[in-house]
Order: sequence, then structure tokens, then C-alpha cells
Amino acid sequence: MSFFKKLKDRLFKSSSKIEEGLDAIVEDGGVEEEEIQEEVLASEPIEEQLP
Repeated sequence: MSFFKKLKDRLFKSSSKIEEGLDAIVEDGGVEEEEIQEEVLASEPIEEQLP
């Protein structure tokens, strides 16, 4: 039974670490995504002018 308790504890511990990491990525990712979209919009007219 001790094995399963340790396994459960480790799984919950690692899942909470993953959740914290995902929250940080989501917070940082919103700003990056907007910047990337602006770059894409700026480059689209250039591609349309090519023959």
C-alpha cells in the first residue's frame, strides 16, 4: 500500500508542477502571439505584390 501512496503523491506533485508551468506559458504566450500576428500582417502585402 505504501507503494501506491508514494506513486499517488508523486503524480499529484508532478501534475501541479506541470499546471504551474502551463499557467506561466499561457501568461507569457499571449503577448508573443500578438507580436507574431502583427509581423504576419505586415508581411502579407509584400507577398501579394510578387508576380
